[in-house]
Amino acid sequence: MRSMGLADEVVARVSRLWGKSAAHHGGRTHLLLGHLLDTAAVAGVMWDGYLGAAFRRRLDEVSGGWGRLWFMWVCGIHDCGKACPAFQGCGRGRAGPGGGADVGAAAGGAAEAVAS
Repeated sequence: MRSMGLADEVVARVSRLWGKSAAHHGGRTHLLLGHLLDTAAVAGVMWDGYLGAAFRRRLDEVSGGWGRLWFMWVCGIHDCGKACPAFQGCGRGRAGPGGGADVGAAAGGAAEAVAS
């Protein structure tokens, strides 16, 4: 990401966002950015070998010829809401990479932080 000209602060923040918890991902936390990029890549494979020609043509029509990239983008951003504080703080005792907080308290605390 640094090669894209992003500031170290931005890279650090993005690198802390989790997308799949260790509890649901083979014991390892999967970063949100990795999850979104994985999903976009799978969408490209789906486009190339699994989606019907009529569907691909229609997406090409409505996207001005960018159907494959549009499909990959839409699939890739499907979980971008996981970057919100309420999600990142939820389930720390069970699902998140951290530990300790109760799900309700974590979500409430995040909501209060956003509101202030």
